[in-house]
Amino acid sequence: MHQVELGRIPVTQGFKGTWQSYIKQDDAWIEVEYSGRLGAVVDFQKHKNQDPFPLIYGLRFSTNGYLIWASTTEDGFKFDEHGRVQEYWRNRK
Repeated sequence: MHQVELGRIPVTQGFKGTWQSYIKQDDAWIEVEYSGRLGAVVDFQKHKNQDPFPLIYGLRFSTNGYLIWASTTEDGFKFDEHGRVQEYWRNRK
């Protein structure tokens, strides 16, 4: 997120009033959601640039910065406030 701090990647307000950044790459795109205009990251997702835009990986954070959810093309995890895995699932291919 250093590029956001330097102003190279804009932070915009989305349709639902959320603050976000969007980065398009040749084979993928990344969307980042923030807790506010100058807030911490609360959601980070990278998707393949092909319809139906499958998730490559995603991370969600609580408002106090703890990782609460992580998912890849193969696995998913939900964590408690101490970082312990509470749920695990296998994603379908």
